[in-house]
Amino acid sequence: MNITKIDLEKLYQSLNKKHFQGKLPYCTIRWYRKYTETVASIKESTRTIKLNPTYHTKRGINELKDTLLHEMIHLLLAENGKKEYHFHGKEFKKIAKRIGVKV
Repeated sequence: MNITKIDLEKLYQSLNKKHFQGKLPYCTIRWYRKYTETVASIKESTRTIKLNPTYHTKRGINELKDTLLHEMIHLLLAENGKKEYHFHGKEFKKIAKRIGVKV
């Protein structure tokens, strides 16, 4: 799997449109090679999603989509001022279930 930064941003836009009606703001998405154990993270204040390239290369595009959607839920909660945006609380789980994302 050879996915570029541009591919990641296009995937984000596509998933945003499909699952969030395009309401999420622009977000920088990039591979982060320093991750060895972490699958992904989001820094809501800078709207940056970092993804572990080794993990996702081994697991394929469906896992990448699932991970990206997971981080997008965190972003949605943060953008809507939800205090639990860092956690996998009731609101997170409700959205994840609606769009078919594992927690």
